[in-house]
Amino acid sequence: MSQTTARVPRPREPAEARPGPLGHVPLLRRPSTRLVRLACLSALIANSLIVVTGGAVRLTNSGLGCPTWPECTTGSLVPVPSLGYHGVIEFSNRLLTYAVTAAVAAAIVATMRQRPRRPILVRLSWAL
Repeated sequence: MSQTTARVPRPREPAEARPGPLGHVPLLRRPSTRLVRLACLSALIANSLIVVTGGAVRLTNSGLGCPTWPECTTGSLVPVPSLGYHGVIEFSNRLLTYAVTAAVAAAIVATMRQRPRRPILVRLSWAL
């Protein structure tokens, strides 16, 4: 008589416990209070920097340092030497827009996923 061992299926983990393809990204898990603070602080710093660089654009009269969008000049995405420092100032202000967008998006995601959720932080991050 031969003995066969029956395989007993292992219990599966609940879907919430298994990390998805982006499970290693800290903001997609429940962020810690420290991570929420860092995300909100980065949004504050990025917004402050864009105000400063916007002021530099106005003060130096660099508003048309890069005359076209999204290219800085025809055929070039970056400022060319013929534009001088006006092109660099205008272009750096344009680039900072992407950093502001990323920082604000991180703040929104962090405050929305934080538990317990703080409604005032969620409203403030969306207001950004």
